[in-house]
Amino acid sequence: MRAMHTANSTTPRAWWAAALAAAVLLSLISGFNQVKAMGLSWQEEHYTARLEAVAAGEAGSPWQYRVLSDGLTLAAIHAAEAAGVQRAAGVTMVAIRIAQNIALFLLLFGYLSAAGVSAYAALLGMMALAWIMTLTNYNSDLAVNTYTEIVLYLAAGWCVLLRWSWPILPMTVIAALNRETSGLIPLMLLASAYGWTDPRERVAGLRIGAAALAAYGVVFCGLRLWFGSRGWEVHPSGAVQGWALLRYNLTFDRSWGHLAGTFSLLPLLAVFGWRGAPSALKAFTLVVLPVWIPVHLLFSAVAETRLFLVPLVVVVLPLAMLAVQRMPEAETA
Repeated sequence: MRAMHTANSTTPRAWWAAALAAAVLLSLISGFNQVKAMGLSWQEEHYTARLEAVAAGEAGSPWQYRVLSDGLTLAAIHAAEAAGVQRAAGVTMVAIRIAQNIALFLLLFGYLSAAGVSAYAALLGMMALAWIMTLTNYNSDLAVNTYTEIVLYLAAGWCVLLRWSWPILPMTVIAALNRETSGLIPLMLLASAYGWTDPRERVAGLRIGAAALAAYGVVFCGLRLWFGSRGWEVHPSGAVQGWALLRYNLTFDRSWGHLAGTFSLLPLLAVFGWRGAPSALKAFTLVVLPVWIPVHLLFSAVAETRLFLVPLVVVVLPLAMLAVQRMPEAETA
């Protein structure tokens, strides 16, 4: 107990230094596996072609409307080419992925800490996520917009946990330009602010959340008016989005195997972490899970489990880490 007390008294700056070191190391490991999954040459050819299709306004739905990360990535590739960088596309992609992963792991540490997870358990959560990210690369390009979305969800969740409402509005606009699945960010604020006891905080949170939700709607509709209606790309199995894709997801053996490998026992641990979770984290759970899971069952191939990293890092992982850190207490009770 004395050793634990000494460790817990370490200054926050030292903990952040440890988190930074862990984030860099884990980012290199996970980034290597993400690039290796399909090969850098494959990414240079196929992923660059997808980025160029979005830039030219020739991509299908919903990829055409995910303009932010794809446009910035392509611009960075062109800048590297102009600077004479060898294999500019590959070097740029790898650099962006490592930077994204570092930001993701550092934000996860801050988010978990704000949710009441100890520094020990937060570092464990970072390691768990790094392992999970090596298992979510099935049939995947580097999906820069997917990982930008995870970064934005973590940043928004952290702000809501700290009751910083004002950043949610600009974050929502940025996130809506990145992916349409960002619409839950303002709902996370609205659901949390509704239960805040301070009247001024509650009113401010509800107003900003409503404004952010309206801003999301404007961006969502504006992109579709600008680029026009696009048909959904047919899945390689021949299934189209909706009930046909749901049947495919439920009967495809890799869907269940990949989901089991990605989530492992974390959902079970999350159940035991519910009792001591902060109210905002419970609000996130009630907003994110009932929407995210059925929508992705109907509109995506769930064997590509990177698509479930948002609910995993926003809800499942923090609840699981809260349960893990209480285990010693249960043993000594």
